[in-house]
Amino acid sequence: MTKLKNCGVRLAKKKKKHKKKEKLLNLEEQKDFGGQQILNVNGKLIRVGDFKEVVLTSGKLELKIKSHLHKYYTNNQLDPRDQKNNTIRFIVGEKMEALSVYAGLQKSCTQEWGRIDGTFLGGKDLINISTIDAHSEFNSALKMCKPHDSILYDLIVLDQPCGRKNMDYLRECLDNLADYFNVN
Repeated sequence: MTKLKNCGVRLAKKKKKHKKKEKLLNLEEQKDFGGQQILNVNGKLIRVGDFKEVVLTSGKLELKIKSHLHKYYTNNQLDPRDQKNNTIRFIVGEKMEALSVYAGLQKSCTQEWGRIDGTFLGGKDLINISTIDAHSEFNSALKMCKPHDSILYDLIVLDQPCGRKNMDYLRECLDNLADYFNVN
């Protein structure tokens, strides 16, 4: 039998697999800010209801990123070249978000006991009338965004991101709404 010799060919070494270290969450304390329980996890305040990050500003809690529209505004994605246009588009989107909340299309994750009792802003009749007015105003504003109104509806009411492909259509919709609401 013949012996095989190493003819200058090097064999690759197998790489060692490293175990991934799991980060331990440093759960410091549980705070109560008026009906909402807040967890302090690694220095970040997390709301228990939906596990979103909140910040303490001027004595009250606010979400760090309130919605996808707010995220687009803070990242200058509504208009990357012009800060004024970015702000105008955000203001118009905020107005649509407010109308959707008044119309009852967008639900809050926290309870509003005044609405349940019917004592919010003067009783149930006033709530129903203002809800109908807000709903008709929301629908008439949404009609200004045809044929891309579904992109705006998904962003405002359902809080779903629109994606890169539809960002130009979203900008066009927000510009149409700025003309509708006379925001310049």
